[in-house]
This record gives sequence, C-alpha cells and structure tokens, in this order.
Amino acid sequence: MNSICIDTSLGFCSVAIKKDKEIFYSISKDKSNQSEEIFPIIDKLLKEANLKISDIDNAFCSIGPGSFTGIRIGIAAVRGLAIAHKSLNLYGVSNMQLLASQSQLKNKLVILNAYREQVYIQKFIDMEPVSKIELLDIHEIDFGKEEIIADKSLEEIISKKISYGNINAKIMADYVENKEDYDNFDVCAPLYVRPPDAKPPKRMFDL
Repeated sequence: MNSICIDTSLGFCSVAIKKDKEIFYSISKDKSNQSEEIFPIIDKLLKEANLKISDIDNAFCSIGPGSFTGIRIGIAAVRGLAIAHKSLNLYGVSNMQLLASQSQLKNKLVILNAYREQVYIQKFIDMEPVSKIELLDIHEIDFGKEEIIADKSLEEIISKKISYGNINAKIMADYVENKEDYDNFDVCAPLYVRPPDAKPPKRMFDL
C-alpha cells in the first residue's frame, strides 16, 4: 500500500510518501508559507516516488494539538487530495500519539510545547492513552511519577534528563508503518485543546 503523511501542525510543513517500504520525505521550515508550499512539496515527492495521487491508498494528517492555522492547513490539504482521489482513505494522527511512539517505556507522560510557558500533557500505557490531553503551566508538571517523553523544543526549557522526540511527517510514516490496522486512528478533524485567541467581534448592542 502507498500512503502520504502530512504535518503542518507546529509551524513547519513536512510531507512523507510511503511507497511499499520506501519513504520519500521533505520538510520546509518556512513558517510563513505553509499553504503555498504544501502542494509543490507533494508534487515533488510524487515524482520522486514515480507515483500519481491516484496511486495513494491512505492519507494521514497531524490533527494537533498545535497551531490553529497549521492544523487547518494540513487537514484542508488532505481533504483536497480526497476530492481529486475519491477512494483515498483519510486518517488523523494526534501529536501526543506521535511522541508516545518514540518511547519504548510502558508508563509514560507525554509533554508537548504549547508555548506561552504552557504545555500539553497526556498519560499513556504502552501506546494507549489513559487520560485526556490537558493544558498546564510548565511549573505544574509533576516529574516524579511516570517516565517522560517531551518534544525537542522543550529541551532547553525543561533542562532535565528525560527523553525527547520530534514531530514531523517522516516520524508519522514510521509510526503508520508499524500499525497492523488503521481502525484506531482518529478522525481527520482538528484536535483543539487551547481555546482560540481570536474571538468574534461584539455586535453594537452587546457592548
């Protein structure tokens, strides 16, 4: 089976195409042009893999937590691909799940940078989440109970000897490769934990 993995949830734009056991991967770290860059990257990788979009069976997209705009860009891209390729199967992948997949520990606390001195946390046993995703201030993290894996952007902030991982489409492709079935993947819809900053303007008579 051939798959495409897309991650734009944390500001970067990364795409991986898995053709049988081979992975074709590209990342752009220009955070200002995700929406302009994503389809040229997809086209380039399809050519490298000698595939057409109609040859892709499954599309996986990071659904968050992360940047509100970035999450929407990635999901819109895979939905756009599905319009062109009606039989394309769409799956969502949580960033917490991607971090958890990079640790062999049984009981683990996954920590993702939410910026503004805040983090997202979620507890896992093996690869199964056993708690909801929470948004905490960094100083509220309890480092004493579970083993921890955090995203690498927190390495200098936390300054503790814990495991660190990355989030990108290549890691997603590796994670997907090791799944026996796709029944437990999330729906391809945004996973928002923090409320949006932008609020609708008040109407005149609400003032």
